[in-house]
Amino acid sequence: MKRGRILLLLILVNGIAHLHGDQGQTLYMTDAFGQVYWVSSELSPPAQGLGKYGGHRLFDKNTKTAWAEGAAGAGIGEKIRLIVNRPLDHIDVVNGYAKSPGIFQANNRVRKLKLTAYAVQMPRDGGVTETGVPVAFHSALATFSTTLKDAATTQAVPIPAQWREKTAGKHPIALEIEVLSVYPGERFDDTCLSELSPVFARGIKVEIRNRDSEVWVIKGGERRLVMQNTDAVFQLVETDPENHWAILIEMPARTEGRVETRYHLLSIDKSRFVSRHKLGENIGELYGFATRTGRLYLRAENTQNASEVLIDLETIQP
Repeated sequence: MKRGRILLLLILVNGIAHLHGDQGQTLYMTDAFGQVYWVSSELSPPAQGLGKYGGHRLFDKNTKTAWAEGAAGAGIGEKIRLIVNRPLDHIDVVNGYAKSPGIFQANNRVRKLKLTAYAVQMPRDGGVTETGVPVAFHSALATFSTTLKDAATTQAVPIPAQWREKTAGKHPIALEIEVLSVYPGERFDDTCLSELSPVFARGIKVEIRNRDSEVWVIKGGERRLVMQNTDAVFQLVETDPENHWAILIEMPARTEGRVETRYHLLSIDKSRFVSRHKLGENIGELYGFATRTGRLYLRAENTQNASEVLIDLETIQP
């Protein structure tokens, strides 16, 4: 395709993404097909609107279209960035230009990718400008590499547990995908991807069972017993919006005399309770969760003066 580029305009939305620096800077990203994204280059970029091989093709649910990078050579180091608002279960990818077997073999396909999660700050109330959606990029949170199969079918890229832990409570994040190596095309030196679909985590919950004496964490088909105490009754108070943390109370099963209520913080990711001393001194009741400037906090009681304190959950290791 790079041997004879044809400029075709497809104007779907207003706004071309422009990079104003990187980490700690603002990136103007495009919003199309319900996905906020940016690509480092594209084949035959249009003067305005979205081009035939633009990044929006990754999200159009059509395997007969593709994003094709527009850099010199095989596109090693080219990047895609997209905003992810919820925890990921995996990413579905259709490699290459999957329009037909001949076109698939003619162009480069991605072999190895590096995926990085970035902490970001999104504009309030949409905040779309004439140049796109301004997104402030901050620190890198987690990274891993994976190898794709050389096939034009949908393949799932699983998300490692360490990624989930390091991004817990930090959504929205930016997912950066960098091309590290390719399967060479038979005719052209363009690297293509047809589809890129984030699949969000689901089915994660905390359950109280067996006469309320057992605490279980349910993740899809996996069930894990976290706590069992036949002399106690557990009650779920609250989970955070992304199902990483839960507050529970424990009370005696027999209610003669004074009933003592104990509060517990449960790490759903680790499937275990957090030791009370890790929350700090003089912590009593656990009220709930709060988000401040993109960080998740635990609302708790300071027993010395009955005031409310916020505990940064990023500092808590289960």
